[in-house]
Amino acid sequence: MRNYAAFTTLVTQKLQSSGTADFSVSEVDNAIEEGLKEFSHLARPHIFPLILPVESRYGTCSSTSVDNLRDTTKGQFLSGDATNEKVVHNRTDNTYAVVLSFSSTAQIGISRDIFVVNDNYRIYNKRCTNKKQLFIGDMPDHSKIDSVEYPIGEKRNWEIIGEDILELKVDSVEDSNASSTVTDLPNVDVLIRFVRPHVLSQLTDWAGTFAATAAAGATTLSGSTLQSAGTIEIGEEFHVENHKSRYIVTAATTIASNTAAITFYPGLESAVAATTWTFTFTQSSLLQNEEETFADLVAARLAINKAPKFFNAINLGGGQVWQNFQTWGERRLSQVMKKIQSETPPKVKHLYTRE
Repeated sequence: MRNYAAFTTLVTQKLQSSGTADFSVSEVDNAIEEGLKEFSHLARPHIFPLILPVESRYGTCSSTSVDNLRDTTKGQFLSGDATNEKVVHNRTDNTYAVVLSFSSTAQIGISRDIFVVNDNYRIYNKRCTNKKQLFIGDMPDHSKIDSVEYPIGEKRNWEIIGEDILELKVDSVEDSNASSTVTDLPNVDVLIRFVRPHVLSQLTDWAGTFAATAAAGATTLSGSTLQSAGTIEIGEEFHVENHKSRYIVTAATTIASNTAAITFYPGLESAVAATTWTFTFTQSSLLQNEEETFADLVAARLAINKAPKFFNAINLGGGQVWQNFQTWGERRLSQVMKKIQSETPPKVKHLYTRE
């Protein structure tokens, strides 16, 4: 498996351009970044699995309080309802509000005073209007969705509402009430496989250790024992010891003296209990047999992009320099596309059960 430096060398070798005389470091870096997106779209998609819960709690308002919803019967409200911007639907009056605060399992503060005694309500996910919807707007830099499973292991059809709401094409979902009064925990997990750009880390050391413990749901971590200096780029992926989830870096982070504060998505699936726990970045999501094809794709794009520089210039190679760059790039690109198409299986649309 090639690291980032080896890839830049391979690309510039294909262009027969050592150093930065013809292609600057930033030009090569940008071409690799765009190539990672294009390769995921044209060749083998890079799949990022994310588990999100359906939200379908329901109940009846037990007493009135201005800008609050009370339900002493079920006592099913959660402290995370406010931080997750859960939506409350008054089904009696068909009105909506957003959860703003948590007082107790029997009372939450809401954005509008819409309830009176005996009004029926449902709780939905952030920005959603029914129990079959999930908010996917926090998922960074994805291009499309590959598949959806609910419950996990059962593939489903889905629809995208607007830009950031996914609606399951199912007949029903379970009641998501998981309060202490419920004997069997509900099966609410939805597995969404997003297609996002391939990953090629610019780091030279891919492992770190937690400098402090972290709570479940946290979206930042304090890391130590990293490489001495460098930058953790947006879009890099990592795994945490004892976690099944994968995480995406959402803000470029500078490493200083082997430490860094890293911001990521989604929140930690469970608490990090000790500073001996490790996290490991993905060096590359490209398969070994794809590396050569990917490098050809990047080299071709670089050559085509360089051609306009010579439109109005007198060059060592004569007046046809820009055409030479463009022609070489287009020919190499055509070869790459034919290879990718021959190795890519046809896309098939499936219709799954709603039951």
